[in-house]
Amino acid sequence: MTEDAPTVTDDASTETEDAPTVTDDAPTDEAAIRERLQDVLADVAFPVADPLEVAAGVDAPHAERVVVDDRRFTAMELAVRLEPHHEFPYETASALVDDVLAGLREEELL
Repeated sequence: MTEDAPTVTDDASTETEDAPTVTDDAPTDEAAIRERLQDVLADVAFPVADPLEVAAGVDAPHAERVVVDDRRFTAMELAVRLEPHHEFPYETASALVDDVLAGLREEELL
């Protein structure tokens, strides 16, 4: 197996060894979730016109995990689940994160 090959985790998801991971004891308060989302979006070139531009800039959209309460979401799962709450285009990562957090509250996930 090469170092960059996907590995199977306990929850049967795949991640590359160098992809950021979230531990079971990760903080799940809103400030911590905001910080994690900012980290996930750090390499996205803003402004973005649509979700595909965001996905293209996320290092590993199917592996990046965000913990919300006791649930884990990939960046892509959050994008799909919260699609009704997005208002593209976004000029900054902070504006997108604000809408993601608002969507999580409206969906009663936060």
